[in-house]
Amino acid sequence: MSNITIKDVAKKANVSISTVSLVLNGKAENIPDVTIEKVKDACRTLNYKRNMNASSLKSKVSKLAGLIVPDLENSYYSRVASCISTILYERGYSLVISSCDNNFEKEVDYINQMAARQVDALFLFPSAIGLSDKNKPLLKKTLDDCGLKIIILDRQTFLNSYIEVVNDDFYGATLACQFLVNKGFKRIACITGPKNVSSSDDRLAGYLEVVKQNGIFDESLIYVGDYHSELARIQARLILQRNDVDAIFAFNDLSAYAVYEVAGELNKKVGEDIFVVGYDNNPFSALITPKLTSVGQNINEMCQIAVDRMFDKRNVIETIKVRPTLVERDE
Repeated sequence: MSNITIKDVAKKANVSISTVSLVLNGKAENIPDVTIEKVKDACRTLNYKRNMNASSLKSKVSKLAGLIVPDLENSYYSRVASCISTILYERGYSLVISSCDNNFEKEVDYINQMAARQVDALFLFPSAIGLSDKNKPLLKKTLDDCGLKIIILDRQTFLNSYIEVVNDDFYGATLACQFLVNKGFKRIACITGPKNVSSSDDRLAGYLEVVKQNGIFDESLIYVGDYHSELARIQARLILQRNDVDAIFAFNDLSAYAVYEVAGELNKKVGEDIFVVGYDNNPFSALITPKLTSVGQNINEMCQIAVDRMFDKRNVIETIKVRPTLVERDE
């Protein structure tokens, strides 16, 4: 049996894996004839005959869907993956999951691999680096060329090309910040997420809306994070060493946990010396002391809508926002 793979064909023809997949599956309407011939020539040269007529061999559905996330170590993405997998299983489908580890090259490669595996749809959490001005054009080209039905999750691309199911992060942030204002706090710092990511931009907009409306805005209280604990610890230390901050809105729970850690190192008590609200409502937030009040996305609703759109044959391009709730705990 030949060990030649679709990746070998793509390399030989000097085209992407997704281009080879489109040619082999009879979906090459938008591919130049010369490129199609290059793919066929590569298949013949490499004796890759098994899939030359793949469009006739392949059934109309593979019963597979793909999911690419930025970082599976973040339990938020793990919970979404579990939820989508459960919903798809009930429909007789399996889920193929890949984590690009916030590496754009891997993200592009995984998209092409999903095309090569002929999944019926691809759910994608775009990485922050993939949404940068530098990389967004290539991300769009890769998604457009892969020939898959694309459902974007959590982060808006603003490309007006795909179905996007996202959290209403502006609303969620206003819930968190108004909660802190109602508690009587006036010096509210925030640790943001990465730039170029709509979830962080919208949370910042919600934060600014509340502090400005209440006359307590101070630009020096905005600290830029990246949703990861390492940078959050650095920013938390800077905030806590100021001694003029009474509350922190962390744009995700991992950043909030970093505040807890640094507060302990500085002999400050969370809930007494500093009050913290997070975002994501990770399960661990109910186990730490004091328990963390956090904005919880409606993951079940988001995943159900996303899977429903996967099976919707209308292919309507739309952005659907799901409203989160504030989960108050005993801090």
